[in-house]
Amino acid sequence: SAEKYFIQALRYSPSDPTILLSLLEINIENKNFTEIEKILQQYLKIEKLNINYSLEIIDLYKVFNKSNTSDILNLLINNNPKDIELKYAKAEILILNEKWEELLFLYSDMYIVEENEEIFDALLNMGLMIENPVILYKSLKHIWDNSKNNLEVLELLIQLSYLSEKDNETR
Repeated sequence: SAEKYFIQALRYSPSDPTILLSLLEINIENKNFTEIEKILQQYLKIEKLNINYSLEIIDLYKVFNKSNTSDILNLLINNNPKDIELKYAKAEILILNEKWEELLFLYSDMYIVEENEEIFDALLNMGLMIENPVILYKSLKHIWDNSKNNLEVLELLIQLSYLSEKDNETR
């Protein structure tokens, strides 16, 4: 089989990204999660994984409701930190698991990468929905610390610091 051929080839060239990618494709097709993870670890040490493969792997993990989906997703995001699509996939998982604080920080990271009004609106709406001004403040502060030219963020930070008199963390 093709898999056996690639496994043999890998013995002679263990860091060949083309061979590793071919093995990854075969194991995605066969839904062999143990091998996917093993090969993925090897591949990510030497190369950035194409976004289509990343999304295909995440979709497969979500369909089979794998318990380590978030871990695999974090691994892929670390490999490609500027990719917004992977972060949207993570946002879906965080929403399903109701991890609001982590979601707000993710949205702030996404906004830093791509100053997109939809992302910013989602951050604000979610921040207002969870009714915790400290978390919203920290998320906006994260954006401000990375982009001092965003006056809208500065204005919101000032407003939040006035709104939360009883909480000194936003001062």
